[in-house]
Amino acid sequence: MSWMPRRAIASVLGKLCHLMSLGRVDATTRMVTASGISQEFYVVGVASFVIGCVMRGAAQHAQRDPDRLSFVATVHLVVAALPLFQLAPSAAHDRLWRWLMDWIVYFHLPPRQDRINHRVIKKHRAKFPRKRPEHFAVPQPTRPFRDAVVMLT
Repeated sequence: MSWMPRRAIASVLGKLCHLMSLGRVDATTRMVTASGISQEFYVVGVASFVIGCVMRGAAQHAQRDPDRLSFVATVHLVVAALPLFQLAPSAAHDRLWRWLMDWIVYFHLPPRQDRINHRVIKKHRAKFPRKRPEHFAVPQPTRPFRDAVVMLT
């Protein structure tokens, strides 16, 4: 498996874990067997890809950055709009699609806040004490090496 599918799988699982930690997604699976669970993860991956494509289309429609659109709001809007697409005649689908794109763009994310704390190590974690200025001035030997070493026999 190349790095691209692995990265996509990691991205989908990261989103899923984040949504589960917020309590917005039920963590239970419907399947009991291992193949059923892998099918559910596959469906979650495909659904995430489709929602991302819808978000990209809405962002292009409004000339905005797709990263500034809400993934969770897009999921709710698509789920709410599916029955409307099923009930409406095919001639109205284009108008419904534009309506859905406008609503997805409406629920954009607020601008990111600046960091308050810098990304630094707050506490020095070494076992040994830090070198002080007096440790840098090490006295140099005053006699040759042969005279400094004494052999004991």
